[in-house]
Amino acid sequence: MIHLPVFFSALILATGIAQASVHRPQQLFQLNDGPSDSRGGATLNTHGGSFADGHYHFGVNQGLSLQLAQPLASYTIDMRFALDQTSSYARLLDFKSGASDRGLYAYQDALTFYRAGASLMGTTALQAQQMQRLQLSRDDASKEVRAYLDGVLQFRFQDLAGDALFQAGAGRSTQARFFIDDGSTEASRGRVDYIAVYDRALRPAELGDISSPVPEPKSYALLLAGLGVMVFVARRSRAR
Repeated sequence: MIHLPVFFSALILATGIAQASVHRPQQLFQLNDGPSDSRGGATLNTHGGSFADGHYHFGVNQGLSLQLAQPLASYTIDMRFALDQTSSYARLLDFKSGASDRGLYAYQDALTFYRAGASLMGTTALQAQQMQRLQLSRDDASKEVRAYLDGVLQFRFQDLAGDALFQAGAGRSTQARFFIDDGSTEASRGRVDYIAVYDRALRPAELGDISSPVPEPKSYALLLAGLGVMVFVARRSRAR
């Protein structure tokens, strides 16, 4: 006879851990010792900086860029990072390949989107030198942009002007640029743990999920333990 509580506990454990990997990013840059994509896609371009201690470390107006074959209109960007200073303007994301001031910044210790019309500011404090998680999504059908910090919604808006659309101006190649300003002063030193890029706007429930797209060793251990319990229970039941 199968011990149902043990069996279902193991099943729930294995299912729950597997569920975390259902929404896999199209590209995942773990940045442990280089800029390669663990999914086998295009490699990030580095603009100075170095890889050490499982992070990419960048100086003022150094950072990373991702070459895009075409404008990116629906997406989710997920990254974990820390800036040395968050009080003055410091660029996080540049959508126009260095051709515009508009974009996502740290400013006055808050996540800030500088855009056409009124800028938007988050409510959760950005803490200098502390690792925090950013999730930014844009849905081209609704033009809705959502920004989360550590799993908490900071702001949302309808991007009719295309400020959060990754699209270069005339004569420029389309890039997603991280931590690099269009000038040279609105930037900060810092480090980034990983960058994940999804080719769609994740739903609000998915955006609010703070489980990392980078699997941790303990997650694999828990999954194997759960599966091991299931196998043990099944064999024991057949032996009776």
